[in-house]
Amino acid sequence: MRPTFFDSIFRLGVALSLLFVMVVWPAGSSAQAPEEATTNIKRITLFNGNCKLQLIKGFFPCDSQMIFTELRNGRSFLTFTKEKNVFGLFGGADRQPNPENYYLQIDAFRIGEGEQTLALDKGMEGECHFRLNKGATRFYSVKCDIYNRSKGSIYNFYLENIVSFTKKEFNGTAPQADNAPDRPTTSMPAPLNSDHLQIPLLTKGGTFVVPVQINGVITLDFIVDSGAADVSIPADVVSTLVRTGSIQDSDFTGHQVYEMADGSNIPSATFTLRSLKIGERIVENVSASVSPAKGEPLLGQSFLTRFRSWSIDNDKHVLFLH
Repeated sequence: MRPTFFDSIFRLGVALSLLFVMVVWPAGSSAQAPEEATTNIKRITLFNGNCKLQLIKGFFPCDSQMIFTELRNGRSFLTFTKEKNVFGLFGGADRQPNPENYYLQIDAFRIGEGEQTLALDKGMEGECHFRLNKGATRFYSVKCDIYNRSKGSIYNFYLENIVSFTKKEFNGTAPQADNAPDRPTTSMPAPLNSDHLQIPLLTKGGTFVVPVQINGVITLDFIVDSGAADVSIPADVVSTLVRTGSIQDSDFTGHQVYEMADGSNIPSATFTLRSLKIGERIVENVSASVSPAKGEPLLGQSFLTRFRSWSIDNDKHVLFLH
Protein backbone atom coordinates (compact mmCIF):
# COMPACT_ATOMS: atom_id res chain seq x y z
CA MET A 1 0.00 0.00 0.00
CA ARG A 2 1.36 3.42 -0.91
CA PRO A 3 2.09 5.48 2.21
CA THR A 4 -0.26 8.38 2.84
CA PHE A 5 0.87 11.94 3.37
CA PHE A 6 0.25 11.61 7.10
CA ASP A 7 2.30 8.40 7.20
CA SER A 8 5.21 10.42 5.86
CA ILE A 9 4.62 13.12 8.46
CA PHE A 10 4.32 10.44 11.14
CA ARG A 11 7.75 9.06 10.20
CA LEU A 12 9.13 12.59 10.36
CA GLY A 13 7.63 13.00 13.83
CA VAL A 14 9.31 9.79 15.01
CA ALA A 15 12.63 10.92 13.55
CA LEU A 16 12.29 14.28 15.27
CA SER A 17 11.59 12.59 18.60
CA LEU A 18 14.88 10.75 18.22
CA LEU A 19 16.64 14.05 17.56
CA PHE A 20 14.90 15.48 20.61
CA VAL A 21 16.43 12.77 22.79
CA MET A 22 19.88 12.58 21.22
CA VAL A 23 20.55 16.22 20.28
CA VAL A 24 18.56 18.51 22.55
CA TRP A 25 19.21 16.35 25.64
CA PRO A 26 22.28 14.25 24.74
CA ALA A 27 23.95 11.62 26.91
CA GLY A 28 22.89 11.73 30.52
CA SER A 29 20.69 10.05 33.06
CA SER A 30 17.52 11.07 31.21
CA ALA A 31 18.73 10.09 27.73
CA GLN A 32 17.28 7.06 25.99
CA ALA A 33 18.54 4.69 23.35
CA PRO A 34 17.07 5.36 19.87
CA GLU A 35 14.91 2.23 19.94
CA GLU A 36 13.43 3.36 23.26
CA ALA A 37 12.60 6.86 22.06
CA THR A 38 9.74 5.69 19.86
CA THR A 39 8.03 4.05 22.84
CA ASN A 40 8.19 7.37 24.65
CA ILE A 41 5.93 9.05 22.09
CA LYS A 42 2.45 9.60 23.46
CA ARG A 43 0.80 11.50 20.62
CA ILE A 44 1.66 13.20 17.33
CA THR A 45 -0.68 15.84 15.88
CA LEU A 46 -0.33 17.38 12.43
CA PHE A 47 -1.83 20.86 11.96
CA ASN A 48 -2.47 22.57 8.61
CA GLY A 49 -2.82 26.34 8.34
CA ASN A 50 -1.15 29.58 7.33
CA CYS A 51 2.39 29.63 8.70
CA LYS A 52 4.76 32.54 9.18
CA LEU A 53 7.97 32.95 11.15
CA GLN A 54 10.30 35.69 12.30
CA LEU A 55 13.94 34.92 13.14
CA ILE A 56 15.63 38.31 12.89
CA LYS A 57 13.34 41.04 11.61
CA GLY A 58 10.20 40.75 9.52
CA PHE A 59 7.89 37.79 9.04
CA PHE A 60 8.36 35.21 6.27
CA PRO A 61 6.04 32.41 5.12
CA CYS A 62 6.85 28.85 6.17
CA ASP A 63 5.44 25.44 5.24
CA SER A 64 1.75 24.98 6.04
CA GLN A 65 2.21 21.90 8.25
CA MET A 66 3.21 22.01 11.92
CA ILE A 67 3.88 18.90 14.01
CA PHE A 68 3.11 18.76 17.73
CA THR A 69 4.74 15.78 19.45
CA GLU A 70 3.91 14.85 23.03
CA LEU A 71 6.16 12.45 24.94
CA ARG A 72 5.29 10.21 27.87
CA ASN A 73 7.92 11.82 30.09
CA GLY A 74 5.97 15.09 30.08
CA ARG A 75 8.08 16.84 27.46
CA SER A 76 6.59 18.17 24.20
CA PHE A 77 7.87 19.91 21.11
CA LEU A 78 6.55 21.73 18.06
CA THR A 79 8.16 21.47 14.64
CA PHE A 80 7.90 24.13 11.94
CA THR A 81 9.61 23.78 8.57
CA LYS A 82 10.66 26.09 5.77
CA GLU A 83 11.98 24.21 2.76
CA LYS A 84 15.01 22.25 4.08
CA ASN A 85 15.16 23.99 7.45
CA VAL A 86 13.53 22.42 10.51
CA PHE A 87 12.74 24.51 13.60
CA GLY A 88 12.08 22.70 16.88
CA LEU A 89 10.58 24.38 19.97
CA PHE A 90 10.90 22.24 23.11
CA GLY A 91 9.18 22.53 26.46
CA GLY A 92 7.62 20.75 29.39
CA ALA A 93 5.63 22.93 31.76
CA ASP A 94 2.14 23.76 30.53
CA ARG A 95 -1.05 25.39 31.73
CA GLN A 96 -4.65 25.63 30.60
CA PRO A 97 -6.50 28.45 32.39
CA ASN A 98 -9.69 27.60 30.48
CA PRO A 99 -10.79 25.05 27.84
CA GLU A 100 -10.19 27.48 24.97
CA ASN A 101 -6.57 28.32 25.75
CA TYR A 102 -3.59 26.02 26.23
CA TYR A 103 -0.03 27.22 26.85
CA LEU A 104 3.22 25.26 26.51
CA GLN A 105 6.29 26.83 28.14
CA ILE A 106 9.33 26.70 25.85
CA ASP A 107 12.87 26.24 27.23
CA ALA A 108 14.93 25.10 24.22
CA PHE A 109 15.11 25.87 20.50
CA ARG A 110 16.81 24.02 17.65
CA ILE A 111 17.43 24.95 14.03
CA GLY A 112 18.41 22.06 11.80
CA GLU A 113 18.71 20.87 8.25
CA GLY A 114 17.73 17.22 8.22
CA GLU A 115 19.67 15.53 11.02
CA GLN A 116 22.32 18.27 11.10
CA THR A 117 21.97 20.76 13.94
CA LEU A 118 22.72 24.31 12.81
CA ALA A 119 21.90 26.04 16.09
CA LEU A 120 20.78 24.93 19.56
CA ASP A 121 19.73 27.20 22.42
CA LYS A 122 18.72 25.78 25.81
CA GLY A 123 18.29 29.16 27.46
CA MET A 124 14.94 30.05 25.91
CA GLU A 125 11.88 31.50 27.60
CA GLY A 126 8.37 32.12 26.32
CA GLU A 127 5.30 30.13 25.40
CA CYS A 128 3.31 28.61 22.57
CA HIS A 129 -0.38 29.53 22.81
CA PHE A 130 -2.96 27.14 21.34
CA ARG A 131 -6.44 28.59 20.73
CA LEU A 132 -9.21 25.99 20.42
CA ASN A 133 -12.86 25.40 21.19
CA LYS A 134 -14.12 23.92 24.44
CA GLY A 135 -14.45 20.42 23.02
CA ALA A 136 -10.97 20.46 21.44
CA THR A 137 -12.58 19.54 18.11
CA ARG A 138 -11.34 22.74 16.46
CA PHE A 139 -8.02 24.53 16.68
CA TYR A 140 -7.84 28.10 15.47
CA SER A 141 -4.21 29.15 15.87
CA VAL A 142 -0.87 28.32 17.48
CA LYS A 143 1.37 31.28 18.28
CA CYS A 144 4.87 30.87 19.73
CA ASP A 145 6.80 33.87 21.06
CA ILE A 146 10.16 32.81 22.49
CA TYR A 147 13.28 34.70 23.51
CA ASN A 148 16.68 34.51 25.22
CA ARG A 149 17.24 37.48 27.52
CA SER A 150 21.01 37.10 27.82
CA LYS A 151 21.58 36.78 24.06
CA GLY A 152 18.93 39.30 23.07
CA SER A 153 17.31 36.94 20.57
CA ILE A 154 13.58 36.75 19.81
CA TYR A 155 11.83 34.21 17.57
CA ASN A 156 8.18 34.06 16.51
CA PHE A 157 6.37 31.13 14.91
CA TYR A 158 2.68 31.48 14.04
CA LEU A 159 0.25 28.98 12.51
CA GLU A 160 -3.02 30.82 11.89
CA ASN A 161 -6.36 29.98 10.25
CA ILE A 162 -5.90 26.28 10.97
CA VAL A 163 -8.09 24.36 8.53
CA SER A 164 -7.54 20.81 9.79
CA PHE A 165 -5.61 18.67 12.24
CA THR A 166 -4.85 14.96 12.30
CA LYS A 167 -3.86 13.05 15.40
CA LYS A 168 -2.33 9.63 16.13
CA GLU A 169 -2.13 8.09 19.57
CA PHE A 170 0.65 5.70 20.59
CA ASN A 171 0.43 2.58 22.70
CA GLY A 172 3.91 1.21 23.16
CA THR A 173 5.50 1.13 19.71
CA ALA A 174 2.31 0.94 17.63
CA PRO A 175 0.51 4.13 16.56
CA GLN A 176 -3.24 4.14 17.07
CA ALA A 177 -5.41 6.23 14.77
CA ASP A 178 -7.66 8.79 16.40
CA ASN A 179 -11.39 8.09 16.05
CA ALA A 180 -11.77 11.27 14.05
CA PRO A 181 -8.43 11.56 12.23
CA ASP A 182 -9.22 14.62 10.16
CA ARG A 183 -11.39 17.48 11.31
CA PRO A 184 -11.69 20.31 8.82
CA THR A 185 -12.36 23.75 10.22
CA THR A 186 -14.89 25.66 8.15
CA SER A 187 -15.48 28.61 10.42
CA MET A 188 -13.58 30.73 12.90
CA PRO A 189 -14.82 31.42 16.45
CA ALA A 190 -17.25 34.26 16.97
CA PRO A 191 -15.49 37.59 17.45
CA LEU A 192 -15.19 38.96 20.95
CA ASN A 193 -17.31 41.91 21.98
CA SER A 194 -14.96 44.81 21.38
CA ASP A 195 -16.36 46.74 24.37
CA HIS A 196 -15.97 44.02 26.99
CA LEU A 197 -12.98 41.80 27.59
CA GLN A 198 -12.72 38.96 30.09
CA ILE A 199 -9.09 37.91 30.51
CA PRO A 200 -8.29 34.79 32.58
CA LEU A 201 -5.77 35.53 35.33
CA LEU A 202 -2.99 33.18 36.31
CA THR A 203 -1.45 32.76 39.75
CA LYS A 204 2.31 33.21 39.99
CA GLY A 205 3.98 33.30 43.39
CA GLY A 206 0.67 34.11 45.07
CA THR A 207 0.03 37.06 42.74
CA PHE A 208 -2.38 37.41 39.83
CA VAL A 209 -0.66 37.84 36.47
CA VAL A 210 -1.94 38.19 32.92
CA PRO A 211 -0.12 37.33 29.64
CA VAL A 212 0.55 40.46 27.54
CA GLN A 213 2.29 40.60 24.16
CA ILE A 214 4.81 43.45 23.78
CA ASN A 215 5.23 45.11 20.36
CA GLY A 216 3.92 41.99 18.67
CA VAL A 217 7.05 39.94 19.37
CA ILE A 218 7.23 38.72 22.97
CA THR A 219 4.64 37.67 25.58
CA LEU A 220 5.29 38.10 29.30
CA ASP A 221 3.23 37.61 32.45
CA PHE A 222 2.36 41.05 33.87
CA ILE A 223 1.24 41.86 37.40
CA VAL A 224 -1.86 44.08 37.33
CA ASP A 225 -0.77 47.01 39.48
CA SER A 226 -3.12 49.98 39.75
CA GLY A 227 -0.59 51.70 41.99
CA ALA A 228 1.96 51.93 39.19
CA ALA A 229 1.71 55.10 37.12
CA ASP A 230 3.09 53.48 33.98
CA VAL A 231 3.59 50.07 32.49
CA SER A 232 6.93 48.86 33.83
CA ILE A 233 9.31 46.56 31.90
CA PRO A 234 12.47 44.97 33.42
CA ALA A 235 15.76 46.31 32.05
CA ASP A 236 16.90 42.93 30.68
CA VAL A 237 13.70 42.61 28.65
CA VAL A 238 14.03 46.19 27.37
CA SER A 239 17.64 45.45 26.37
CA THR A 240 16.52 42.39 24.42
CA LEU A 241 13.82 44.37 22.62
CA VAL A 242 16.33 47.11 21.78
CA ARG A 243 18.92 44.67 20.42
CA THR A 244 16.34 43.03 18.19
CA GLY A 245 14.99 46.34 16.89
CA SER A 246 11.56 46.05 18.50
CA ILE A 247 12.31 49.19 20.51
CA GLN A 248 14.06 52.01 18.64
CA ASP A 249 16.13 54.88 20.04
CA SER A 250 13.34 57.20 18.97
CA ASP A 251 10.92 55.37 21.28
CA PHE A 252 12.71 56.66 24.39
CA THR A 253 11.13 59.84 25.70
CA GLY A 254 13.32 60.85 28.67
CA HIS A 255 13.47 60.17 32.40
CA GLN A 256 10.90 60.25 35.15
CA VAL A 257 11.17 60.04 38.93
CA TYR A 258 8.73 57.49 40.40
CA GLU A 259 7.64 57.27 44.03
CA MET A 260 7.76 53.70 45.32
CA ALA A 261 5.33 52.11 47.76
CA ASP A 262 7.86 52.63 50.59
CA GLY A 263 8.06 56.37 49.85
CA SER A 264 11.46 56.28 48.14
CA ASN A 265 12.03 58.04 44.80
CA ILE A 266 13.54 56.08 41.90
CA PRO A 267 14.60 57.63 38.55
CA SER A 268 13.80 55.59 35.45
CA ALA A 269 14.10 55.89 31.69
CA THR A 270 10.75 56.27 29.94
CA PHE A 271 9.75 55.11 26.49
CA THR A 272 6.73 54.37 24.33
CA LEU A 273 5.58 50.85 23.56
CA ARG A 274 4.12 50.66 20.08
CA SER A 275 1.58 48.04 21.16
CA LEU A 276 0.44 45.86 24.02
CA LYS A 277 -1.90 42.97 23.22
CA ILE A 278 -4.07 41.46 25.94
CA GLY A 279 -6.53 38.80 24.85
CA GLU A 280 -7.65 39.91 21.40
CA ARG A 281 -7.36 43.66 22.13
CA ILE A 282 -4.35 45.70 20.99
CA VAL A 283 -3.60 49.02 22.71
CA GLU A 284 -1.12 51.23 20.87
CA ASN A 285 1.38 53.89 22.01
CA VAL A 286 1.53 53.04 25.70
CA SER A 287 3.85 54.95 28.06
CA ALA A 288 6.30 52.70 29.89
CA SER A 289 9.30 52.85 32.19
CA VAL A 290 12.37 50.67 32.77
CA SER A 291 12.51 48.70 36.03
CA PRO A 292 15.44 46.71 37.50
CA ALA A 293 16.53 43.58 35.63
CA LYS A 294 14.99 40.20 36.49
CA GLY A 295 11.94 41.88 38.00
CA GLU A 296 8.29 41.37 37.18
CA PRO A 297 6.58 43.45 34.47
CA LEU A 298 3.80 45.67 35.81
CA LEU A 299 0.59 46.59 34.02
CA GLY A 300 0.07 50.10 35.36
CA GLN A 301 -2.23 53.06 34.85
CA SER A 302 -0.81 54.09 31.45
CA PHE A 303 -2.48 50.91 30.14
CA LEU A 304 -5.46 50.53 32.48
CA THR A 305 -6.73 54.08 31.93
CA ARG A 306 -7.07 53.38 28.20
CA PHE A 307 -10.29 51.56 29.16
CA ARG A 308 -13.46 53.13 30.54
CA SER A 309 -13.29 50.84 33.53
CA TRP A 310 -11.61 47.67 34.75
CA SER A 311 -12.01 45.24 37.63
CA ILE A 312 -10.75 41.91 38.95
CA ASP A 313 -12.99 39.07 40.05
CA ASN A 314 -10.95 37.34 42.76
CA ASP A 315 -13.25 34.32 42.88
CA LYS A 316 -13.29 33.65 39.15
CA HIS A 317 -9.70 34.83 38.56
CA VAL A 318 -10.75 37.10 35.71
CA LEU A 319 -9.68 40.61 34.66
CA PHE A 320 -12.60 42.61 33.20
CA LEU A 321 -11.80 45.46 30.80
CA HIS A 322 -14.56 47.74 29.47
